[in-house]
Amino acid sequence: MWLTINGNGGDIVRYNLILLDCENTQMHAIVSPEIWQLFPNEIEEGSLCNITNLHVGPAFGQYRPVTHTQKMMSFMITTIVNVLPEDFVIPMHKFELVEIQDLHEHAADSIGDEKAQYSKG
Repeated sequence: MWLTINGNGGDIVRYNLILLDCENTQMHAIVSPEIWQLFPNEIEEGSLCNITNLHVGPAFGQYRPVTHTQKMMSFMITTIVNVLPEDFVIPMHKFELVEIQDLHEHAADSIGDEKAQYSKG
């Protein structure tokens, strides 16, 4: 988990999460500060939760913390987070390594996606 902070005022723009499911699939999720306040004790790094009613859409921007998917999730006002008992087994961490020769391709894809997003107006 990490914060995106407005460089001008230091305000939190959004909360960022990498969610990992029981099939070891990871996806980037974002939460606005207003919606984050709805889950004061549920979302902690390493916690096991059942999360429903998320919006899944195309990933945007140049920075993509999860490279294997072109999608990301956004928490909504209707998102429900339920903490699960710790007897579920989901890995705490997952790493994806990109071959050095593939780094340029990932960067080019990201820059191309961002240009396409801005050209739509």
